[in-house]
Amino acid sequence: MRHSVHDYGPNGREIRWETTVAEQDSQNIRVHSGVTEDHFVAIREARKATLAMPGRSPPSSQANVRACGLPELDEALRSFS
Repeated sequence: MRHSVHDYGPNGREIRWETTVAEQDSQNIRVHSGVTEDHFVAIREARKATLAMPGRSPPSSQANVRACGLPELDEALRSFS
């Protein structure tokens, strides 16, 4: 059994938190038998190029890099400038 990190229940499917390797191999549209690493990377890079950066990504990355500590405040008393 494998546990999902993110499952959004696409197309109205019930949300699942467990799956098997066999289920993923037969049903996963991105990763399954026959998909090479190069093909997977090309698909993900093409998709990534169409997406805007999530709004909270820069602040959360700054905090994560600092082991959850916030950066120092600037002159305008902002921690994420």
